[in-house]
Amino acid sequence: KEYKLVGTLMDKETGEPVQSDGKPVTAEATFTPEQADGVAVVTFEFDGTHLADHETVAFEELYCEGKKVAVHTDIEDEGQTVKLTPPTPEIGTTATDAADGDHEALATTEVKIVDEVAYENLVPGKEYKLVGTLIDRDKAKSVQVGGKDLVSEATFTPEEASGKATVEFIFDGTLLAGHRTVAIEELYDAEGKLVAEHKDPNDEGQTVKLVSLPIEIGTTATDADDGDHEALADAEVVIVDEVRYKGLVPGKEYTIAGALMDKQMGKAIQQDGKDLTSMVSFKPESPDGSVKVTFKFDGSKLAGHTTVAFESLKADGIELAVHADIEDKDQAVKLVEPPKEQPKKPTPEAPQPTPEPSKGSYTPKTGDEVTANVLAILALAACMALGIALYARRRSCKKATEGLLSDGEEKDEETPSYWRSLYQEK
Repeated sequence: KEYKLVGTLMDKETGEPVQSDGKPVTAEATFTPEQADGVAVVTFEFDGTHLADHETVAFEELYCEGKKVAVHTDIEDEGQTVKLTPPTPEIGTTATDAADGDHEALATTEVKIVDEVAYENLVPGKEYKLVGTLIDRDKAKSVQVGGKDLVSEATFTPEEASGKATVEFIFDGTLLAGHRTVAIEELYDAEGKLVAEHKDPNDEGQTVKLVSLPIEIGTTATDADDGDHEALADAEVVIVDEVRYKGLVPGKEYTIAGALMDKQMGKAIQQDGKDLTSMVSFKPESPDGSVKVTFKFDGSKLAGHTTVAFESLKADGIELAVHADIEDKDQAVKLVEPPKEQPKKPTPEAPQPTPEPSKGSYTPKTGDEVTANVLAILALAACMALGIALYARRRSCKKATEGLLSDGEEKDEETPSYWRSLYQEK
């Protein structure tokens, strides 16, 4: 005879039917027994992820020709009970460069690696915490930031048993160029219990390699005296070449080797029979910056020539970058002829003040140079003639008085003796 079993799955904790998709979980089985006693099977299929640690109890009702003929609904019956235990959580990770999503990142001052953690068998609605540590795979130890291990955390509450969460690592990677980093993850529940981990240092999916920045250099050569691209071709020329660099590793030692070229000759300038070179060693504080290379030489025989600075960047004896463009105007300094010394001009005499002409006198005008000279000569001749006349007159008076006066004569106005005494007094 045909019978039908109708089963309902109960939640022992709540005493209510187990819900799946908002409906009670039920199942049916129709059978025709061959004997009065036997066994029939009813199967319940449902999503039990939200019932972790719950006990379910199967209730059964037996129908024949639409009538209920038997029931078994004992909530305490251990034989009807199945405890749902949470499945073992599992995680797997994929670490990538945040910039482009691949497994290589530039070793810059700020590297960002995103570790995407795929999880399974978690309890929806329950809080979990991911704790990630970034490992230097080549040194087999944690990446250090400020003397501490680089650790990052992410707390989340999954809506489904399976899904993804992300952990981010942000750090200065300039000293890790060429190294491989590996993200390892640990998953903890809300009580702080470790429930899953993924720690495979050889997992390529967890690995991001830090690659060196593309190294570049550029130069600007100038005259040390005034900072332009022309210098006097004298016995001591000083040219300063400022070398700009990009992509270097801070703290690492580099060397800039420079050579000064003669553009017209197409070869290095000679100093004491050797190529004119200069070298500077330095340790950059940041990937980008600049350093100065100085050339000193005798340029007195290079007037009209153009010098061009060539530079080469090396580290550990390996050439990393070169800037050697003979046509680059920024690298060029032209040597020009020094100005010739001019003869000193005589110091002009201070102008003499012109005396005020007396009334009635004649003042020569501009252009009357001949007249003035003639007048000067005539004046001088007149003075000389007057002097001679006065001198002759004095002598004649002296002789006359000496001849007229005699001893014993009285000196009055009517006698020669008076004039004699007057002459002697004057």
